Amino acid sequence: MLTLASRTDEGERRRKAPADGHGAVPLVEAVPKRSRTPVKDVTGRLLKDDVLTEQAEVQRARVSQLRKAAENIAAAEAKQAVADRQLEERRAAAERKEADAAEKAKAEKAQNAEREKRAKANARRRASRQKKTATHQEQSRKQAVAEKATTAKAADLDAKRAALLERKQAVAAKDGAREMGEAADATRQRRRAGSR
Repeated sequence: MLTLASRTDEGERRRKAPADGHGAVPLVEAVPKRSRTPVKDVTGRLLKDDVLTEQAEVQRARVSQLRKAAENIAAAEAKQAVADRQLEERRAAAERKEADAAEKAKAEKAQNAEREKRAKANARRRASRQKKTATHQEQSRKQAVAEKATTAKAADLDAKRAALLERKQAVAAKDGAREMGEAADATRQRRRAGSR
């Protein structure tokens, strides 16, 4: 025959039974929704059963401890959730910062490449202009040298022509003087011959 106390003990044993088959009962599930402590307490007092009364007191203390533990776990889980959310936010912020830094570095690299490209193009243009200027200067120098050489050669030819002309004139004058001397000699000889 089942008494009220034995039914209460049976319910207690069922609550203590393993919930997952391995003896572990989640703490929140271990806290009874409605405590049977008042039933045991009233029954123990009515029947003047010290065992039931003591069980009721032990059960009250246990339920109180379980509720406090459940509240502590709930508070800890809430704190953990806040910490997890904050950690996720910090991680997301760090990822955004890293992405921004990578984007900035990429943009700076592109700008540096563009600046370097422009600098090389400017250097090539300057080198081309300098080469053209040097080529033009060299051509002008060669032309000036050639013109000077041509002028000197022309002056030399003019001097040689003048010297040749003077020589011809001198030879002609000498020949004229010799012919005149020969003619004078011949005239003198004829005069001498006629006077004899």
